[in-house]
Amino acid sequence: MAILRDLVGKGYFKQKRLIGEIVQYSQTNLAWPLKTNEISTPLARLVREGILTRSRNAENQYEYVQS
Repeated sequence: MAILRDLVGKGYFKQKRLIGEIVQYSQTNLAWPLKTNEISTPLARLVREGILTRSRNAENQYEYVQS
């Protein structure tokens, strides 16, 4: 959760992001090996808190963006 909040603070979510993109960015740029199932619940919490919003794209995948 701290990683996601840090990314929000740095403006990473100013563009729409897929969960796979978040995982890849974390692994490549932060050297933090996250898995999709590890961040889905924290992302949902950030949505419920109003920090992020999410919508489905044409491929029916959630895209997360800063509120």
